[in-house]
Amino acid sequence: MKILFLLVMSYLFFSVQAKNIEVSYFYSNLPPYEFVDKNGKAAGIGITHINAILTEAELKGNYHYYSVNKGLHLLRQGKVDFSAVISPNTSIYKDFLVSKLPIYSIVLGVIRQKTTQQISNVAQLNQHNFAALKETSFLFNKIASVLQQKNRYNVDSFAQGVHLVNVNKLPYFLTYKHSKQPLASTLLFDVLITEPVYLIISKKHPQAKTLMQKIDQAISTITFK
Repeated sequence: MKILFLLVMSYLFFSVQAKNIEVSYFYSNLPPYEFVDKNGKAAGIGITHINAILTEAELKGNYHYYSVNKGLHLLRQGKVDFSAVISPNTSIYKDFLVSKLPIYSIVLGVIRQKTTQQISNVAQLNQHNFAALKETSFLFNKIASVLQQKNRYNVDSFAQGVHLVNVNKLPYFLTYKHSKQPLASTLLFDVLITEPVYLIISKKHPQAKTLMQKIDQAISTITFK
């Protein structure tokens, strides 16, 4: 029995140390950072950064698209290896190991008509109706402490949210900045928050510490252009 245990432990150690081992990554619909492209593949600014980090860490990413609730459930159980979180709060640090350094930053703001009142902070949205992508969750970062959900209208796509503002159905669309998707001349984007994004892995994951050490080393080494 002791010999079998040692063999299992040796295998686990070797599997983590080996090059290009596969790790799973949960992502959702958060364009332009994470989304499913027209070929059904994981794409976006964030995915590009994560790919670079995993390559530097000699890991191979296996991407899984889930709803936020399902993805977080699997992540907490250690059934999915990694995901990303915006500006993690104490709840995240309780359940997850968090990368020492951020992997990129997000820019959150609102799209509005030029004639609509400018928004300068998230709390102001509590007095107005606004659209947001249905998969966008602000449960695990600082936004949750100030943003109410009672006036929120969920949309399926970035294009739908922009359309609702463009035809004056809703005054604001709360979204992440899309630098590669220029807005109509009648619309503006007000920046509300710029926040860092970190990689996380569940503390229940059997190889959490070893994998996160590899990630931390990779992030400290790589330079993004």
